[in-house]
Amino acid sequence: MGKPVAQARGEIGLVADIYRYYADNAEQLLAPSTIDVDSGSASVEKRPVGAY
Repeated sequence: MGKPVAQARGEIGLVADIYRYYADNAEQLLAPSTIDVDSGSASVEKRPVGAY
């Protein structure tokens, strides 16, 4: 992308923190949840999209 090497190196820590957050919280973020709707309740499940 034409980014100077110094800027790219500066972003490494930020990117690592973002990946670490999602790795540490994956179980909670991907857990099924139940929501109330007008006619009862609904279950929300998160599934991968794309190639398996």
